[in-house]
Amino acid sequence: MGLENFGIRLSNIRKELGYTQEELALRLGVTAQAVSKWERGNGYPDIDLLYSLAAVLECSMDELCDFKKERIPDAELQNRRWKEEICASFLKEPIILECGVGLVELLMKEGKQGYKKLHEIRSLLAGECGILVPLIRIRDNIQLKEKEYRILIKGVEVARNNVWYPKLFYLHEKAQNQEDIEQKDPVWGIDGVWKSVLDEDTTEQGIEAFSFMCTHLQHCILEYYEKIMNRQIVSDMVELVQKRYPAVVDGVVPEKVGLALLQNVMIGLLKRHIALNPLDKLIELLEEAIETTKDTETLIKQAADVLEKDYRISDSWYPNRN
Repeated sequence: MGLENFGIRLSNIRKELGYTQEELALRLGVTAQAVSKWERGNGYPDIDLLYSLAAVLECSMDELCDFKKERIPDAELQNRRWKEEICASFLKEPIILECGVGLVELLMKEGKQGYKKLHEIRSLLAGECGILVPLIRIRDNIQLKEKEYRILIKGVEVARNNVWYPKLFYLHEKAQNQEDIEQKDPVWGIDGVWKSVLDEDTTEQGIEAFSFMCTHLQHCILEYYEKIMNRQIVSDMVELVQKRYPAVVDGVVPEKVGLALLQNVMIGLLKRHIALNPLDKLIELLEEAIETTKDTETLIKQAADVLEKDYRISDSWYPNRN
């Protein structure tokens, strides 16, 4: 593979299509800094991004990663597009945040800052709930309304709402003029208003549009984590424990406690609002308990009885949606 010239080829193809680095980054769900790094030859995209990159740039993998220079005939290009659509339908992205065209400027602005709030979501969910969140894809969707966004889990829409960027959202406030837009917070159902300026008598701090979306997103991730979690995520979580506490894992997972059983117990604990970050403790509990029972519900109950007191997730993560 001619990866030593990868950045040059990427830059040339991008420019031929008239994309800026920011526009390409937006379509891939990465930062503009990442694209710039690739083009400078200071790094390469992950393998799972290469196919998406080739599809967006309407070129072949050979053109991106090899010395060959080929332009794909229209018929072959159409076949490749169909293949990409089939692959996308078959293997759904775990988490996608889609936005209407009126929010592209907002996404580009956040992309220049490295989508820090998305990283904060992943860190917060790991720390507070003990769940490992896979890569969150961000993309525009011309079929949405201009200021609309939606959240997809495994290709299925689980939430849809609006943010009136560049206005700020104020909880517990009412519209004061025609430019203000009243709306309920999608997580807690609290009344609020989008407005451009802060009234002198308000006691609330305005929430930025991307923060508004991210708060909605993090609660959707926790609510639908059972659909996001798979054996690979469980394996990655076990590997993290193994690196720090090898004696806890070696010879236990998957030899005694299989990944399927561990996954089912973890899901059961989450349903009981128990965090998963004492995973080392959970593995030890299962290693002992499995000597007497292999019934999943019994194992969940036994683990919950031990862990609930110290590791219960705050009720604030489970707002009443009624």
